Amino acid sequence: MYNPVPLRPSEVEVDIPVRWEDQKQINEFGGLNNRRVELRAKVDSLKKQLTDLEDAEEAVLMAEDDGENPAVMVAIGESFVTEDDDAVTAFVEAETERVKTALDDADAELTRIADRMGELKKALYGRFGKAIHLENDDDDE
Repeated sequence: MYNPVPLRPSEVEVDIPVRWEDQKQINEFGGLNNRRVELRAKVDSLKKQLTDLEDAEEAVLMAEDDGENPAVMVAIGESFVTEDDDAVTAFVEAETERVKTALDDADAELTRIADRMGELKKALYGRFGKAIHLENDDDDE
């Protein structure tokens, strides 16, 4: 004989009407989530650029240590040009600063997005409970 286990009130799905305010919050959450994914990709790209710039700086320093030729070969697209090592060093330093600033800005925006998404999750889960799903597989990152 089948004896169904009674559900606790928190496990019973209730059809909760979605108000306009709720829909705006859900849409905002979705937009923030998309922006977060884009920013994470941008952060990864910026970190790679930073690593490449550090490698370039090291290569310039090694070329300076050789002391034979004060010029450095620089790749521009598919071509190589000879450039003064001081100019290359200045360019690499300026690019490194630009990338670090962009990385800091992206990290700050990710923090703001995470804070706002947390607020929205709290409000939406408070209203809809288990009837809404706002989690991503990568939320623990």
